[in-house]
Amino acid sequence: MKIRKTTRKSTGIKIALLISAIDILVIILAFCFFMLGVAQRAGGQVAQITTQQEYKIKVARLHHLLADWYIYPGAFAKWEMGSTSFPDWLENKVVDKYGRPKLELKIEPSICLTDKQLLNKYRPINLLYITGHDREHAVMPVIYSTGKKEILQEHFSCIERDAFRKYILTGGIIFFDDGGPSDEFTQRFIRELKIIFPKEKIIEIPKDHEIYHVIFDFQTLPLGWDLYKHKKAEPRPIKGLEINGRLAVIISQNYLLPGMENLALDPDIAGYISQSDWEKLTADIYRFITNLFFYTRK
Repeated sequence: MKIRKTTRKSTGIKIALLISAIDILVIILAFCFFMLGVAQRAGGQVAQITTQQEYKIKVARLHHLLADWYIYPGAFAKWEMGSTSFPDWLENKVVDKYGRPKLELKIEPSICLTDKQLLNKYRPINLLYITGHDREHAVMPVIYSTGKKEILQEHFSCIERDAFRKYILTGGIIFFDDGGPSDEFTQRFIRELKIIFPKEKIIEIPKDHEIYHVIFDFQTLPLGWDLYKHKKAEPRPIKGLEINGRLAVIISQNYLLPGMENLALDPDIAGYISQSDWEKLTADIYRFITNLFFYTRK
């Protein structure tokens, strides 16, 4: 009989302990659900901040050998004197309702098509821009590590073409801006596009395309430095190549990037244009480049 009492007592203790454990578990679960609710309510703010951070864009210049790839280095630079630099303009003009910049711009060093970083899905380069003159005006830089000049090439290599294609097909966008007086460099680039994407057509981007309206509304084509340097009557049409309904390559012959240089530091440019006309020109170019940046994030 004593053994039975002990057994019953032991069983009772176990039941009590089990009930206590269940109570503790219920309390823990209740606390967890409470914290989850707090986190979800805070998540609205986090989501809002995340949405804000989604407007980050990484831009890099393509180091190529079709022309003098390095020209107009000040286009995206930030300077302290002279006209307003693009990064400053972007920070002040393109803001959300709280006055915070809506686009965080990060300029990467120049990159080659064969560089593995170009296709890094964890740190993607959203926009790759290409510049250059006509070959007769191109002066290639000296590579200081070797002391030798780079040699112009007639075309991309097979490896470069393959990387170009992969970059586009994985969501990258290329902005081509010809800095030469003729269309020689442009035609050389278009020949490469036709080899890389033989089934796609180069089109004139219609004026109702999103790229002209995504942030700033353009009823006419954006102005370019070409209007002043070569006395063009009006901007030349901007062309492009679409892949699966997405504008993947934008081709400009209007000298847009030269129009983003610092007038105070470039006497060659200053000899062609007044300060007031320059400010009008840069504002137009800044607006278009901003549209281009936002388009890459869609």
